[in-house]
Amino acid sequence: MKRVTKIFLSTCLSVLMAAALVPTAWAGEENLSAPAQDLIEEVNDALATGDKAQLQSDASVTPGWEQIGTCEWRREGDSIILRPMGNSAEGVLPQQSELSYVFEETWPWSDAADCAVFHIEGSVVCSDTAYYLFGGLHSLERIEGLENLDTSNATSLARMFQGCSSLSEIDLSTLKTSKVTDMCDLFRGCSLLVAIDLSALDASSLLYVNDMFYGCTSLAVLNAKSFSTLTLDTVGLRSVFDDCDSLQVVEFGKDFTLQGYLPDKTWYNEAGEAFVPTTIPKGVAGTYATSKDLLEPLHVRLSETSKTLYTNASPFALVATATPEWRAGTIIWSSSDPSVATVDQNGLVTVHGKGEAIISAETNGASASCELTVLPVESEEPENPGGDTPPSGNLPSVPGGNTPPSGNLPNVPGGDTPPTGNLPDVPGSDTPPTGNLTDDPNGSGNNKPGDESSSGTNTPGNSLTGEPLDGETEDGKGSDLGANVDDGSLTSDPSDNKDSKHEGDTNENSAATSLAQTGDQTATGFLLLTLCVLVCSIVIAGGARSLCGRE
Repeated sequence: MKRVTKIFLSTCLSVLMAAALVPTAWAGEENLSAPAQDLIEEVNDALATGDKAQLQSDASVTPGWEQIGTCEWRREGDSIILRPMGNSAEGVLPQQSELSYVFEETWPWSDAADCAVFHIEGSVVCSDTAYYLFGGLHSLERIEGLENLDTSNATSLARMFQGCSSLSEIDLSTLKTSKVTDMCDLFRGCSLLVAIDLSALDASSLLYVNDMFYGCTSLAVLNAKSFSTLTLDTVGLRSVFDDCDSLQVVEFGKDFTLQGYLPDKTWYNEAGEAFVPTTIPKGVAGTYATSKDLLEPLHVRLSETSKTLYTNASPFALVATATPEWRAGTIIWSSSDPSVATVDQNGLVTVHGKGEAIISAETNGASASCELTVLPVESEEPENPGGDTPPSGNLPSVPGGNTPPSGNLPNVPGGDTPPTGNLPDVPGSDTPPTGNLTDDPNGSGNNKPGDESSSGTNTPGNSLTGEPLDGETEDGKGSDLGANVDDGSLTSDPSDNKDSKHEGDTNENSAATSLAQTGDQTATGFLLLTLCVLVCSIVIAGGARSLCGRE
């Protein structure tokens, strides 16, 4: 008996594993066949008294994940991740009959209102419904991998995005909706959506769109070219555009019948004719807008149409502007010669070599371009070394100064301004000294340098003894080398603290000159004295000989 039971349980487990793969093999079927469904129920009954731990292991749910249908999900930070169970290539979500219609309990993640991202990995198949699939996720900002969601068997998308008040954009182009009859409240409360494009959806089976855009307060552009709603009745159209006062552009399909439910405004067709919602023709495709400007053809402009730069130039950005904006899609950037320059999809241009290239931006058939010319670096003009203005004239430069000397004044090392005032004669200068420094042999006032017989105030260098001048240090550099001239006398004023550095340098030169002159005069006097002594010696010697001869 035990052996029979084990064989029966093994057979049931095999059938169960095969049933998990049925959706893959029957991709075109809406539901499991009745025999297969009955068999699964029998297996469940048979295993009710068996080893549930073994069943859980065979289900291959990844540790840390929760099972839903043959899929698994979990929350990671502010994200919800949904994928096929274990390592399966495809997972199937539960049928509508297995889900509760109480909003908070429809899907296990419906109460995760603070999640910002919903990520779908692998292939996830909707059995017969996507009802409230993302509903109630008020903080949801984006849905990643929506193209991995297979809705080809779904009959209802009702409330699928209801309450996604943080969702600002969505791409519905991959949804398969040929069997969908119910889109009631599909975008209800999606208050940040500015544009909704339904042009890729198959609405051939659609019956109900009640409150489809209710509360889409930011919605400005609606593209419904593909909608065929000829079978809709007034009940199915109730409140479809309530609270959509921002709506400005609507693109109708040939059988669109929602015209009379548009916001009560004046609408213009592309011929410039004005309408109110109830007078817009039905059964005729067309585009209607609240302003004629919104119906202008699409144009693209770039921030620059031509640019010349060098091969060492840094990357720069081009900005593309498309008007009217609602007609534009994604901007596609390209370069005619990537060896010269490339451009990324944000318009950032990077130079690679010399030559010419055309950078283009295109969207929905409209385009604009920028002609780029790249020159080699050696074509650049060299900079003027040392400054912007070259020296001019025949004036010598002044070391350490910003202003060259003018006239016949000597170069003053270390100063910006040539000497002025009552300074002694500077050898090599074309300008004689000025002030009260002239030679006056008969005067008793200021003595010229080297005058030993005169009395009065000494000028620099009038001492032959080598003693330091009044106010000087041993090396001849005092704190008062710049003397003031007053009433014909050259005196030293130790209390004068207004001498600048260049004045001190000038007076040091003057003192050095005076000392040099004094040295020359001393040498001359010494030679004269020596000559006198020699003459006297000869005279004395001659007189001595005379006296000796007489004796």
